[in-house]
Parts: sequence; C-alpha cells; structure tokens
Amino acid sequence: DNFYLSWLNITQNYEYAPNSFSGRLFGISMGIFALVMTATYTANLASLLVESKVPAFVVDSIEEAIFSKIPICTYGNTNADTLIKRRYQNAIRLPFSSELEAYEAL
Repeated sequence: DNFYLSWLNITQNYEYAPNSFSGRLFGISMGIFALVMTATYTANLASLLVESKVPAFVVDSIEEAIFSKIPICTYGNTNADTLIKRRYQNAIRLPFSSELEAYEAL
C-alpha cells in the first residue's frame, strides 16, 4: 500500500484510486508512462530550441569557387578538364581518373 502511495506522490497522479492490486499496478504503469513521455517531450523541445542552424555554403559559379579557393574536381584528360585548365588558370583543379577515386577523395 505504501509503495502505491509513494508512486502516486512521485507521478502526482491523485485522481485514480483503485482498490485491487491489478488496478494499482495499472495506475503506477500509467503514471510512469506519463512521466517518461513528458520528460521525453521536454528534452526534445529543448534540443530543438537550442540547436543552431549553420547556413550552407552555396557556390553559384566557377568564378565564385575560384575566388573562394575551393578545389574543382574533374576527370583527368577530358574536355571539361581541358576547358577549366585553359580558361581558369587560377583554379585549383583536382583531376581524377575514376569515379571511385573522386568519391574516396571526399
């Protein structure tokens, strides 16, 4: 009886007062469930409010990438690589020979 009353006090669930053992067990279970759900909701809400959004860096053109000193990945000895090599001498090029090599460089 004291165990049930102590759980009622912890969860502050004073409305439901059963007389049987199964009813008391159900009351304790619902009180614990309500306590856990409330704590989970509060923690999730707090983490959403505290989380800071970092703006994504967007590159709109090759000139902007060159100005920001961002490497430009190309397949070596292709028309795109030759064009970037001739037209943009200041570009930092990373020529790769395969897709796997380019993916592993990330």
